[in-house]
Amino acid sequence: MLSEAEAQIRNRMEGISTDRLEGEKRTRLQTQEEGTNEARLQAKLEAVETENDQLKRQMAVLNKDAEQKNFEQLQYLEKVKESLQHITSLSESQQRTIACLQDEISAAQQLAIETQIRQLEQVEHLTDETRQLKETLTAMQRQQQPSTEERHRGKLIRTSLSTATT
Repeated sequence: MLSEAEAQIRNRMEGISTDRLEGEKRTRLQTQEEGTNEARLQAKLEAVETENDQLKRQMAVLNKDAEQKNFEQLQYLEKVKESLQHITSLSESQQRTIACLQDEISAAQQLAIETQIRQLEQVEHLTDETRQLKETLTAMQRQQQPSTEERHRGKLIRTSLSTATT
């Protein structure tokens, strides 16, 4: 029986050894799988870090380009602004010149009308035609005076007209 007991012990020991060997084998396989998984994850991590570095470099280049374009656009906008101010200044100057010329034309017309009226008054014998002409000129004179005053908005500039009538 001893031999049977020995055989059972041996079988048991072999079973334990086999179980231990299989356990160690599984542990080694798991360690290898974990090492393989770790290596795969490490490779993926390195790939992601490399891609991230490339994206950072691309972003830096794009930012530099955007800053350059922004600077150029600001310079162009400043030139446009200066040109617009220059054009506005010229326009205002031209408007003042036009207003002065209109005033001069109006004054010349007024002077011509007043001169014609004086000449008609000096004529000893007024005919019906000259009376009608005088009335028409007087009416034209009255119509022009308010428009000249309105154009100056209360700042009526007295020209040589007032001195010519005295």
